[in-house]
Amino acid sequence: MTTSPMFSLPVSARIFGALGALSACTSVVFSAAFAHLPVFAAGVPAAVQTALSQHQFHSVGLLITGLAIGVCGVSR
Repeated sequence: MTTSPMFSLPVSARIFGALGALSACTSVVFSAAFAHLPVFAAGVPAAVQTALSQHQFHSVGLLITGLAIGVCGVSR
């Protein structure tokens, strides 16, 4: 029986990967909600657009951190 490569990753890499995926998911959900809510028919405020963009960049950063830990290993 072989194990999946995901289960051979350090716990911290799995945590960062899971948090990054969850964060990216919420970012997409919020972006879609703000794009389709009738309240924002005139447009989404600039502050909300900026917050969503930063949320997406931080999600990618968490995913990259998880991948880096998985490839390079845990280091203090």
